[in-house]
Parts: sequence; C-alpha cells; structure tokens
Amino acid sequence: MTSRNLLAALAALAAVALGACAERDAGLQDVRAALIEQLRQPQDQDRAIAAFYARRDHEPFWTRANDNGGDAAAGPAQALLEQLRSADARGLLRAPYKPESVAAQLGLRMDPTLRAQTEIALSRVYLRYAGDVTQGHTDPADVDGWLIPRRPFDPAQALILLDEHGVEDAIEALEPRTDDYRRLVAARRELVRRIQEGGWETVQYEGVIEPGEQHPVLPKIRQRLLAGGELARDESGDDPQRYDEATVAAVKDFQRRHGIADDGVLGPEVQAMLNVSAEQRLEQVDWNLERLRWLPDPPQSRHVAVNLAGFRLRAFDGDEVVLSMPVIVGKERHATPAFADEIEYLQINPYWNVPDSIIVNEIAPKIVDDPDYLRANDMEVVREPGPNAESIDPAGIDWAGYAGSGDDFPYLLRQRPGPKNALGRIKFMFPNRHAIYLHDTPAGHLFDEVQRTFSHGCIRVRDPVELADYLLDGQPDWDAERVREAVDGGERSRIALDDKVPVRLYYLTAWVDEDDERISFRRDIYGHDERLRARVDALRQRADAGTKPQV
Repeated sequence: MTSRNLLAALAALAAVALGACAERDAGLQDVRAALIEQLRQPQDQDRAIAAFYARRDHEPFWTRANDNGGDAAAGPAQALLEQLRSADARGLLRAPYKPESVAAQLGLRMDPTLRAQTEIALSRVYLRYAGDVTQGHTDPADVDGWLIPRRPFDPAQALILLDEHGVEDAIEALEPRTDDYRRLVAARRELVRRIQEGGWETVQYEGVIEPGEQHPVLPKIRQRLLAGGELARDESGDDPQRYDEATVAAVKDFQRRHGIADDGVLGPEVQAMLNVSAEQRLEQVDWNLERLRWLPDPPQSRHVAVNLAGFRLRAFDGDEVVLSMPVIVGKERHATPAFADEIEYLQINPYWNVPDSIIVNEIAPKIVDDPDYLRANDMEVVREPGPNAESIDPAGIDWAGYAGSGDDFPYLLRQRPGPKNALGRIKFMFPNRHAIYLHDTPAGHLFDEVQRTFSHGCIRVRDPVELADYLLDGQPDWDAERVREAVDGGERSRIALDDKVPVRLYYLTAWVDEDDERISFRRDIYGHDERLRARVDALRQRADAGTKPQV
C-alpha cells in the first residue's frame, strides 16, 4: 500500500470512529435527558438517587458499558448481580432482590428511556441491598424485647461509596465492623461446606451412656463429633463401642459449646443437641447475623456488652476484650430486655428497695406464713428512702390484704446492706425506664448452673470487684483494693464515674468465641429466635410472591 493510500485509509477510519463517537455522545445525551426527566421530582426514596446522578452530571453508572459498545450486564451491573446472587453468604435472603429479574432486564435492548429506567431501578435495588447489609432485613422494633436503636443507614453515603469505590468495596464497607460479625460470617461458610458434604446423621439411644461403658451407638456418635469438629480423629481402635477418653473429651467440648453441663455423660439433652441438623444450625446462624446487623457499631472506647442468651458479660477496651465473666439474667416471665445505656455510678453496700410487684406477689404471702420473715432476711419498712428514714412497724400492716392483690404498696420495703442483701455488696447503675442494672449476689452457687435464668430481670455478675476495678480505671481514689476495703468494712459509698461507660444488653444464640474461633450455640431462652423466624418467613413469602425486586 502506498503512503497516499495508507493516509486515505486512516482518514476513512478516523471518520468512521468520529461518527461512532458522535452517535454514542448523542445517545449518552439522550440517556442523560431521560434521567433528568425521570428524577425531576423524586419521591422520598429517590432523593439520594437524584443527588447521586446530579453529581455525575446524569451520566449512567450501571449501564455505562453500553457507551463503549459493551454489554449492559458487564461492569458495575455484573458486580451488583454477583452480590445479589451471593446474599445468603451474609445470612440474607436472596429472594427480595430478584437477581434473575435484574439479569433479564439487563439483557433487553435499551432505548434511552429504558436505560434511564434501568439505571434508577438498579440504584434502588443497590440501596435495598446496601440497607439490608447495613442494618438487616427486619426491624428490631418488631421483635419483642429488643430496644436497642437500629444501626443507622445513610442512602446518600452508600451511593457515594458506590461511586468512589465500586460495588464490592462499597458493600464491604457497609457491613458491621465488629469481630463478632466477621467471625460468624466465616463460621457460616464452614457450616455451608459441611452441609454440601452431607451434614451429619442423627443418633439414637435410650437412657444415658457413662464414660467407659459399651454401646453400639458410639461409632455413630464419633462420626457426628467428627462432622461437628469436636473430635479431630477416631482413636477408638479395635474397641469402637467403648466410650473412650478421647470421645468423652470431645463430648465435653460439645456440651460446653451448646450450653450443657460438661459432665461427659451422654444423656437425652446431649442427644437432642446432637440431632439438631446442620441446616437448622445454619438458619440459627442467619438469625444471629441479622441481630448483629441491627447493633450500632460499638464505641472505640471502653464499653460493656452482655449477651443475655449466652449468660456472659464482656468488658472492652476498644476492640480488645479485657474482662469476661458469667452472669445471671431474668427468668422467662421476667425476661431481661435488650437495650443500651451508660453506666453512671457504683453503689457499694447498697440497700435493696423491693419493687411493689415482688412485695405483693412474693414477699407478702411469705410474711403471712411466717411473721418473722422480715427480721430473718434483714428487711425493714420505711416511709421514704435514705439512711435516716422513719421506720414503720410491720406488725401494723395488713400483709394478707396485699398478698397477690396487685395493689401498690404504700411504704418502702427494703433490705439492709449486708451479707443477706439480694444485690450483694455492689450494684452498677445505668438509670433506665426498665429498672434494670448490674449487681453482685449472695447466691454465688447459681453461677455453677449452665442455664442461668434466675433473676427478676436485673443482671447478677460473678466478679463485681473486678468489674468495679475496670469501670474505675483512671480514677485515682479507687482501685480493686480500695473497693474491697469499702465492701468488707461495710462502708456505703456512691462512686460516680468520671466518664460514663456505655453498656449494651443484647441477645445472641449463636456466636464464635474470640479465644478459639469456634462456634457456640445456646437455647432460645426467651423465644426471640422463633419470633425472628416468623418475621423472616413472612419476608420470604412476600418476596416469593412478587416478580420484581423489593425496593
């Protein structure tokens, strides 16, 4: 080809390219015009979307591959589809987002109006998914006993993250930032892998099997423990029906991780837990991932967290757990609510001011049966609070008239500070409308129980002096030794914290321990799992009945 012919060919190609660019530019302008028109008067849910496209000068985001001759289902749109299709990896339902419907929409031949509609529709789906990743499918206000404000979600910020970082990084940035959440997501992956390998079989036996005994079910129990990760390998050798030491150790581990007394005895309770399927456990994990999405991100300062279903308090310094102890929570009929507050002060050697409900329903009937009850329990009746309050002679009170009556008690019944006091020697106050607080207890033997639902709603802590030392850290006049001196000396002291310490009471029946990275499960002591299951099932049914993504 001569130089003249080559130049002519290049000029022709340039003309074609310029024409194509001009055509694409014209098409892009048409899409921009359609977006401007459709977002001219946005409804509330679309205000953030309108601002998003305004910042982009109404240039398409999801379908921008079209402008380079590509497939609309490529680039950001494909990344969003992949996120929607893998929603269950985060414990979310896939059904509400209808990824198949979204894929079908992207496969259509689009004019500018349809492209604009698709842009807005995909932005809505993204915001629905981003919101669910941030704060869950369901509203905790609809679940009994959960009063912690929901983790906030800002649609405008979610779209800024999308524009600056892309779909995958934006979604990851919106997930809960806690180690509890990350560990449980990882445990979910392992549980899914186990299900894909066949899960585990049920085991059947009668009565109890003691360590050292022979039983034909032992080989199946070992297989179940191998599947669950409690048993590393089968070491039964040529006596597989013997309940050997390695299997006993694995059973004890299983018991600890499922909230059963770790005595190594294979009884009905262990059998019931062994026979909960992997699929059921996966569902339980998903409910608890939902709860972790509800929770606002914890402060980066010191804070206290109490898992009611796990009967455990943890104290944090930022992300680090610096103190952990067992607790006792409310009985089922006195369920401790999930809520957040701030610990403001400690009371050493407190009075216990008995609530009216306990007086009329529990104490008044006991006084009727035993007139010496108040003296034996170091209780007194006074007109008002305070150390110098006027005493009332209990013999002049019609206790039988109050017993079970539901009436308000006209005086103050209180228990004096001392070894019999129901609050023990220290209480930790975060004044709230639920009248819930943390406190010591004289009934320390109850911490030996595994399921510790014994209180009227308040939370009893096993190691009050250690908790006091944690809370008073940095206050020069108080340390663990000084607290013990005050407790032992009968000193009544109210100690205000220089800095209030956030406290949250929450409810998880599945979590991964920070010390060994292994999952634990607990009973649904207050029925919250069942109520959440009903909410999620209703959401699934609505999603299955529809044909379009729920936005």
